[in-house]
Amino acid sequence: SGPDPPPPPKQKPPPPRVPKLKPDSPPREHPHYGAVDEDGNPGYIHDPYALKASPPDFEMIPSKEALCKPGGARGLGDADYKMYQHVKVQPLTEEGKKVKLFCTIYTYPSHHSTHVPAITSTWAPHCSGFLAASTLTTPSTVGVPHAGEEKYSNIWQKVRSTWAYVHDNFLDDFDWFYIGGDDVFVIAENLRNYLGSEEVRAAQGGEDGQGPLFLGRRFKLNGKPSPIFNSGGAGYLLNRPALRLLNRQLTTVGEGCAPDLEGFWEDVMVAQCLREGAGVVPYDTRDGGGRERF
Repeated sequence: SGPDPPPPPKQKPPPPRVPKLKPDSPPREHPHYGAVDEDGNPGYIHDPYALKASPPDFEMIPSKEALCKPGGARGLGDADYKMYQHVKVQPLTEEGKKVKLFCTIYTYPSHHSTHVPAITSTWAPHCSGFLAASTLTTPSTVGVPHAGEEKYSNIWQKVRSTWAYVHDNFLDDFDWFYIGGDDVFVIAENLRNYLGSEEVRAAQGGEDGQGPLFLGRRFKLNGKPSPIFNSGGAGYLLNRPALRLLNRQLTTVGEGCAPDLEGFWEDVMVAQCLREGAGVVPYDTRDGGGRERF
């Protein structure tokens, strides 16, 4: 008997399926839908300073004593209590006071009476400007239409439209632009101090700040060393030059931005748009002790 025959060649796995929007969805040159007013009429312009000028009252339900103690997921209290003991709210530095920080969350009508008030009555008024992007305009949210259905598996289109609306209406009024879901908590004072720090000013090109910068909590995609993206879980930031570059890429086909894609991984897509289309990669935001800021 002769040697065993060679094994058959391995079959290449099929390429990953890239879901597309339905054929009757608006064309790709439409992340610039604008916003609608409470009656659904287009052309609505949100006042980014309204919340800061007139923040709602804060009411702790249940009591502070019940919530702010060691605990876990099965009852009141907080499983991260020990970690919070290391987080201190800093008074604004002189440089931090100069930072014009625009904060955006994306939300849904089912969260308008729960998640949104939890944000607007706590950390959001500490930003220089604020927007809660949803599908309906209410006294506390702004309806920003997007391509495709309103569902978790289409967050990329929701965020794509939201970034376009922020760019078109607020680019020249603020220095930094933050976005996150409606389950985040931002210590705006600490963030503004960090953005005004010598480190960050140097990273974006000194006092003039003309270099694009993309800040957040860096993650490896599928555990691989490259590419790196900023996780949407903690939210992430773009300075004005980076937002300008992202906006340019939002409708580009062939440079990583996939304007027709339907998916929940908006953070991966934003990083891909900036990396492949503009050469911008996430900046290392860890502190001097190697601890994550986001």
